[in-house]
Amino acid sequence: TRFRNVTGVQTCALPIFGAINNDAQRATMQQMVAWAHARGLFIAFTLMPRIGDPRPSQAYFDKFERTFGAPLLFPTDDVLAKMYTTGGYSDPNHLQGQGRAVYSAWLARQLPS
Repeated sequence: TRFRNVTGVQTCALPIFGAINNDAQRATMQQMVAWAHARGLFIAFTLMPRIGDPRPSQAYFDKFERTFGAPLLFPTDDVLAKMYTTGGYSDPNHLQGQGRAVYSAWLARQLPS
């Protein structure tokens, strides 16, 4: 469970999927959404940006939400720019201090109040 006043993003404590490429991963995500919806909870997934990856198309986000019944969140270009230019990454895949702060602040704004 994540709360709006989250102070940091600890993705290693959350389920991590690479490409959603098998039935077991899809089923697990659909079960997570069904569980949250049955309890009246907001659920969203996030696609963690990596340095050099292109921004997914709107069609990709739309298909994800149709498939799973929950949005897929991805930072806006201005947030990505801050993450990329403030020393936000320790390597192409891992955020460090400033990047975590920028990403966490953005993520908190995406959650319903």
